[in-house]
Amino acid sequence: MFLIFNPIVHYFFAQTAIEQIYSIPITIFFTIFYPLEIVAHSFYISSYFDNYLKIFLENKIYVYEVFTPL
Repeated sequence: MFLIFNPIVHYFFAQTAIEQIYSIPITIFFTIFYPLEIVAHSFYISSYFDNYLKIFLENKIYVYEVFTPL
């Protein structure tokens, strides 16, 4: 579904990034990761997961303009 709507969306919004392809697996991963992070903070063991979150947040995202003509 995501890939089907991509050309339609690019007609109105030209900005795109390679990370759009990874959005579905990243969403599934963070659905599991965030509750684990909350539980880890509750028991003061969050330092194990914070490094992975820091790596993800420091990722550089390059944005390209792609127009889809109709």
